[in-house]
Amino acid sequence: PTRCTAFGGTLRFLSFEIQHIEVLFDLLRQGCLASPEQVSRWRIYATGGGSFKYGARFWRELGVHLRKSDEMETLVSGVRCLVENVPDACFTYLPPDSA
Repeated sequence: PTRCTAFGGTLRFLSFEIQHIEVLFDLLRQGCLASPEQVSRWRIYATGGGSFKYGARFWRELGVHLRKSDEMETLVSGVRCLVENVPDACFTYLPPDSA
C-alpha cells in the first residue's frame, strides 16, 4: 500500500486474472468483515471484460460499486498519481514471463 496524503487515503494496486476471481472476492469479504464501516468509502476500479461481467456481483455480495475504466487511461492516471505524489520514488516493471 502507498499512503497518498494529497488525496487523504491509501492506494493499493492488485491485479487478478479472471480465473482467480473467487480469490479476489474472498480477500474483499475479509476486508468487509474487518472494517464494515470503511466499505462504503472503498473505490474499486476495474478494467477489461471482467469489470462488466462481475460488476453486479460486487454490488450484490459486497455492497461495493465497481468503477469500470479504460485500461490504458487507468494505467497512465495511476503512474501520474504516483510520480506526482510519491517523492524520490523509483518504479520498475518486469513482464510476468521474465521473472
